[in-house]
Parts: sequence; C-alpha cells; structure tokens
Amino acid sequence: MKKSERLERINLINQGHQNRAGANLAKVSAEYAQQLHQLQQLVIYKDDYAEQLKTRMQGDLSPQELRDFRYFFASIESAIHQQESMLVHLQKKLDACQAEWREKRTEVEKINMAGASLKRTEAVAAARLEQKVSDELGIHMGRSFQPRL
Repeated sequence: MKKSERLERINLINQGHQNRAGANLAKVSAEYAQQLHQLQQLVIYKDDYAEQLKTRMQGDLSPQELRDFRYFFASIESAIHQQESMLVHLQKKLDACQAEWREKRTEVEKINMAGASLKRTEAVAAARLEQKVSDELGIHMGRSFQPRL
C-alpha cells in the first residue's frame, strides 16, 4: 500500500472526528440559542409585568397585591440571573466546541495537503520509473534488431 493511500485512510478517520466535533458544535449552538431565547422571554415577561404594576399603582393597590408584585419581581430577577449564568457557561462551552472543531478541520486540511504533495511525489517517481523501463526496453530492442554483417 502506498504512503498516500495510508494517509487517505488516516484522513478519513480525522474527517470523522471533524464531523463529530461539528455535530457537537451545532448541538451546543442550538442549546445556546434556545437558552438565549428563554432569557429574552423572561425579560419581556418582567417588562410586561412592570407595566401592569405601573397601571395598577395609578389606582388602588392593596398591600397584599404589592407584596405579590414584589415577590414576583424577586422571583423573575432570580430566574433571569440563573439564565444569564447558564448563558455564560454555555458561551464558554460553545467557544471550546468551536476551538475543537477548528483544530479538527486544521488537521484534516494539513493531511489533505500532505497527501496531495505525497501523490505528486509518487506520480513523479512512477513517471521516472516508467521512462527508465521504456528507455531500457528501447535499448534492448535496439540491440536485438541490429543487422548482422
């Protein structure tokens, strides 16, 4: 088996690693997008509830209702903080996945370039060998066809 063929087999394995890294990157990216959307929804919900409080405060607001609003705001602020923490964690995970995928892609590209170079070298060597065989055959053929005097 030629060196270039062995290198192609290694590259197939590395392409599999790159594909898995890409799938993992897509998964983490989708999870990040989903969690970001959830954070945005929490903020929208909080803002809507703040508007409701402003409206209610223009009228009569019982102490119980005020406590309920305060409890709700404390709860939603806590949920927003947790969501932001999760997004920070997912961003780090996403960055790591991107770095891993880039590393795998670089490995595949390096092996592709090395394989192409090796194939060119093998082709040149094969062409030289073919030329040498052809030359030798021509020499031997020339000797056998010399007329006898």
